[in-house]
Amino acid sequence: MEGGGEKHGLPGAAAQEQPPLKRARRTTSDFLKARRQGLTSGGLELQVHSEASDATSSALAQQPQDLAIPSFSSIEPLFESFAGEVADPAKEFEVSQRHAAEARQDRYAALSRRQDTAPQFAIPELCRSEDIACDLTLRQGLRLATPHASLRWLRRLPAALRCQSMRSQDLSKGHVRDAALELCEASLPQLLSDPDKAVAWLARVAACLSWYEVEGPLLPSIGSESIPTASMGTAVASAALQKEAQRRVEEWDESYRSLWLLMRQGMLPSFGIIAERFTVMVFSEGTGPWTSPMTGETFKPSQAQPCAVLWPSSYELRSVLQENHVHFEMAAASVQAGFPWAPGVAGQLAPDETAAAGSLVAPPAADPGSRLGTSEDMVQTDLRELRRDGEAVLAPEELGRGAGPAVSALWFEGSWRVHALLDVLRQQMLGHPLPSSPPAPRRLPLLLAPAPFANASVKSAEVVKTQTTSAPASTAPTAAGSTSGDPAAGASHGVAELRGCFFPSQVRRFLELLRVLLPSFSCEFHLAHRHGAGANVFTQLGPRRIEAVSCECTGASPGKPADWKWEFRVGQ
Repeated sequence: MEGGGEKHGLPGAAAQEQPPLKRARRTTSDFLKARRQGLTSGGLELQVHSEASDATSSALAQQPQDLAIPSFSSIEPLFESFAGEVADPAKEFEVSQRHAAEARQDRYAALSRRQDTAPQFAIPELCRSEDIACDLTLRQGLRLATPHASLRWLRRLPAALRCQSMRSQDLSKGHVRDAALELCEASLPQLLSDPDKAVAWLARVAACLSWYEVEGPLLPSIGSESIPTASMGTAVASAALQKEAQRRVEEWDESYRSLWLLMRQGMLPSFGIIAERFTVMVFSEGTGPWTSPMTGETFKPSQAQPCAVLWPSSYELRSVLQENHVHFEMAAASVQAGFPWAPGVAGQLAPDETAAAGSLVAPPAADPGSRLGTSEDMVQTDLRELRRDGEAVLAPEELGRGAGPAVSALWFEGSWRVHALLDVLRQQMLGHPLPSSPPAPRRLPLLLAPAPFANASVKSAEVVKTQTTSAPASTAPTAAGSTSGDPAAGASHGVAELRGCFFPSQVRRFLELLRVLLPSFSCEFHLAHRHGAGANVFTQLGPRRIEAVSCECTGASPGKPADWKWEFRVGQ
């Protein structure tokens, strides 16, 4: 009995004999079901705790502190994280799409802020005669106007002065000097005060209005096809024609190679290669300077550090240059965006991005989900083949541009890079096999230079029109459209239009020489070919070109050089 009483008298015996109640358990499906019904995890937690608190309070109170069972609230985050891993896939997709849309909006907002804060390509400040050389394009025509004298003397320049061999001779005597003095007596009497300087001045003017060129011949395989079979007669005549065509190509090749050799020797300040699909301008000592819009530094080519610019470039041409390890640079897209047409076309960079050195812009790709992707690729391939064959069609890069071509000019700086460019172009144009090289053109490009080179013929500017009008007062038009001049400075208003090929250095020297004769004048320029002014994206002009220049003497004092005011009209 005592043992039983003692047994029943033990404290907490009934509680020990009764098994503890099991804690309520929840599965992942319970959590998902509660979430779908709109119940919060806090409400379920409170309900579970209220059901188990009364039944387990005494049992939990008897447990040691180090063996206490953790509450359900402490392990609920584990269930929550596990439930999040197996959430509804549709909801996860919706969340990911929302995050992606927010990221795109942030990126577009940052791009807009950069475009708003970035300085727009403003018209550069041009105020010196040296700034004429920052326009790297060839001019096809000049239109001179002055209120002080007639310009008919341009028609009477002695033919002997246009030849480099005659200009290099001593002009102190001989028929060349007599012809020059005769011109001065008839049209330029103010220069007769110093005959020697007058003859030298006319020789320099004639040098600015002449150039040397080699016409590109047809390749032999195609040149023979253009000859009628009836004119061949026999196989001997056909072989002779093939030999003649091959000789022309060899002469052109010799002229091409002499351009770079003479430039390296300091005998050529610049030269141009005018092909059907692109233009190359190479500059050395005697050209420039200009300011780079990307770095802001002033660059002046030299004999040891020449430069070249090629424009416009196609995807195939850039591929050839990269495959043959020719390093080049492309202009920043912010400079390209200054063009009047929209830059958002295939083959261009996004705004505020800069093309990496030697970068290759991929051609427009078809939409993978479109059924017309394959046919679109075939059409683009056919267009490229027609363009290579010389047909007058738009290349795929030009489709959808609207107002004009994209800016795809390439910049080559340094002797090694320019030499590599010229070597790759020579092999490609002559039909030599090169990696990724497109078919060779039917006709070789035109070679131009302001000084003589191998097998080149001299050409002179043609005076298309001269006009002289009489006016009581001189009103010289300026580049900005205003009028200037002294009313007592004469009554002859002269206009002259010239047509030819004028390099940037020749235009600058010619306008500087006119200051000897004219107190004020203006000159308008016309581009040389259809390739436009894309080369200027590497100068302070950017997407623009110089359309007109005016010069006026603002005053001269004894013993001091005269002050000249230069005004420029810059346009697209």
